[in-house]
Amino acid sequence: MFKKNNIRETLGVTQEELAILLQVSRSQLSLYEIGKRKLPQAATLLLANLLTNAQAKNKAKLNEKQIFAENEVAYLNELLVKNEYKLTIITKKIEKTKQQQQLKLGASNLIAFFEKENATKKANPILKSIQKKAENKNNMQKQLIQLQIKKEVLQFENKIIKKYIKFSKT
Repeated sequence: MFKKNNIRETLGVTQEELAILLQVSRSQLSLYEIGKRKLPQAATLLLANLLTNAQAKNKAKLNEKQIFAENEVAYLNELLVKNEYKLTIITKKIEKTKQQQQLKLGASNLIAFFEKENATKKANPILKSIQKKAENKNNMQKQLIQLQIKKEVLQFENKIIKKYIKFSKT
């Protein structure tokens, strides 16, 4: 189960400290470690109990790490779902903004046409209304750029989360 050389390492103590704990001399412990002598029965029983306890604690730590890893993957999956939802929303906003931008472009073209044709006075109030709608074209362009940047950031986050999930499963 444990090699004699690994006993101190497993327990995290020096040779002198282990000798004191087992109530033997350091030289007696040294001879035991190199296989030239046996430990007294009381020291052997105490050492067995120490190693059993250390092994149980190591198993508990391993279980703790496994539980943490499972929780981490669950959390990352939750983040991934939220990220994909945000990505869907942003994509829809981009599409809607592009449609609005297309409508405003059409309105601008319509206004330009009527201005060339010297529109009648009856059409003038309608043209002014259309022109007001079309004037927000620059704001639309800025909004579209911001949405596209957000989309790219979310796509990048998505890749990172997937990498973390893959790494956590190994």
